[in-house]
Amino acid sequence: MINYREHESSGFGTEGFIPSVTNMTIEVSEGKLKLDDNIHEYPSFSFDVEADESLNVVYDVYLLDTHEEGSSVIHIDRTELGRESLAFYQENYSMLHCIMTFIVSPKSISLDDTIINVNRVTNID
Repeated sequence: MINYREHESSGFGTEGFIPSVTNMTIEVSEGKLKLDDNIHEYPSFSFDVEADESLNVVYDVYLLDTHEEGSSVIHIDRTELGRESLAFYQENYSMLHCIMTFIVSPKSISLDDTIINVNRVTNID
């Protein structure tokens, strides 16, 4: 199930990034991120989701700024949640936005019962 979380912001907004789910694969349409006067464009992408045998797995999909002119990237974090692990971003690039997050139950063979949270931001300028 896809759950859209709608937010409003001044100087910030997203367009596109529409997910579709097939078994254990997520496909995301192309999208744009508006940040002040800059527009970051991202191509469509897909990724396979892998369950663990005994632990919940968190997936976070980030839009990152590489600090190079016109260069932004998509980053997918996969974290197995154990007693001492937390899901958090720890890369070298600046995180612009987390577009999607979800938890996969142990031994899942389909994403039918997984709630995929998609963060959409409407620019109110």
